[in-house]
Amino acid sequence: RPSSDHPMNKLYRALRLNLIWTVVITLGLVALLFIVPEPLVLALFVVLLLFCIWAIVDGIRLLRGWGSGVSSTNSLLVEMQRQYDTIHRWMRLQMRVALAVYPFSIAGGFLWGGMEGSGLDALTFLQKPMVGVVLAVSIMVLVPVCYWAAKWLSKVAFGRHLEALHARIRDLEAEDQGVNLGPPS
Repeated sequence: RPSSDHPMNKLYRALRLNLIWTVVITLGLVALLFIVPEPLVLALFVVLLLFCIWAIVDGIRLLRGWGSGVSSTNSLLVEMQRQYDTIHRWMRLQMRVALAVYPFSIAGGFLWGGMEGSGLDALTFLQKPMVGVVLAVSIMVLVPVCYWAAKWLSKVAFGRHLEALHARIRDLEAEDQGVNLGPPS
């Protein structure tokens, strides 16, 4: 089948790719659960794993609703706006939930790295002077950095397609209002 250049098709492909990467990362996390022997670090990684599982389920729900939610009674403009709004809501929700998960992820990675580097178990490592302070500073610095990076990656993955869809929505709205924007494209 020929591939369409319509922004909604490109968004659908970007969502599928996002879901595939989430599955790959989740499988990597599952493998880590068998490698990391420390229960405290495991508990922190389980929080991250639960987030990834939720993201997979949410992504599948979004993709399933992509085509099945199209109403034959709605105009193209209404359907495009609905899909645009759905993607925006999904991206905001993903970012909010990720913001709550980042501290667990950072703490788990910090503890695992510290344990491996020092040869100590997690509780002994945490009792070393300054480890708690360094962990707290790491979380305070890395959470905003991770949030910014995730926001940037979302913009790279979905931004130009959302902007193109929004431009088409504006064009259709202008046509509905009888505004001539120039020669037809």
